[in-house]
Amino acid sequence: MYKRLMGIIVLVCVGLLAGCTQKSKQSETANKQITSNKVTSVKSVYYQNLSKADKEKIRFDFTIDADDTQDNVADPVYVVSMKITNHTQKIIKFEQSKFVYLFETDKALSKRNGSLSIKPNQTQKVNQLFEQVPEQATVGTGIIEYLNKDNKLAYADFKNSKVSSDSLNSTKLIAMNKSVTGSNSDQSTDSESSESSSVDSETDSTSSSEVEASSTSRLTEEQAKVLLAKAFEDADSFGGYTIDELSTIKGSTGGWSFVNPDGLSWFVSPDGVVKGPGDK
Repeated sequence: MYKRLMGIIVLVCVGLLAGCTQKSKQSETANKQITSNKVTSVKSVYYQNLSKADKEKIRFDFTIDADDTQDNVADPVYVVSMKITNHTQKIIKFEQSKFVYLFETDKALSKRNGSLSIKPNQTQKVNQLFEQVPEQATVGTGIIEYLNKDNKLAYADFKNSKVSSDSLNSTKLIAMNKSVTGSNSDQSTDSESSESSSVDSETDSTSSSEVEASSTSRLTEEQAKVLLAKAFEDADSFGGYTIDELSTIKGSTGGWSFVNPDGLSWFVSPDGVVKGPGDK
């Protein structure tokens, strides 16, 4: 009788253990399914709708290559390729036709079409995004954007044919690109023509040198600073000082002098010629 009772107890315990094991396996399977669902439900967002913090986690790298298939007799032209690395936990989307490269008075639009999606921690490259980019738009004055000015991707200061979104943190490049709009205003041109005509009519009895000084006085300080920065790109070009540390003096004929704290000076003439210390 005792042995029979013990056998029943053992069978009951085995049954209970089997039930617990089965429930544990079911629970583990359910947890795996939940985890799997979480992994696959990654949010997809267009770049312009990202927060500022997330935009800073997207890295853009641009490279230029000389395009020898074009007429480069006057100045070389370039094609620009782009690489995007997504360090967010979202899928980032772009419309490839919405990339734009702003020059001082012109622009280049993307040569690509269609949607581009980049998964978290993924890098994708877009070859020849822009074409026929002039050389002068690759040395500091130029802005690469997505859609509009609220989505700047890089300043076009190509060193060794490369530039990245890190360039957006350069105070020098920010200053150089304040006047870059990508458009040539007809209104501005008409205004300048009108002003020139007014000057001509009012100076019939003056000397030619006075007329010349008046017509060349339109070179602004900001324009002169841009020309100076283009001519002297090295960090030590201004005697160990930055361009923002130079004192500015406007000349009587419309030129601009830039003087560092040690007394060395640089000059930008009204016609855009730049001279350094010791230049004649």
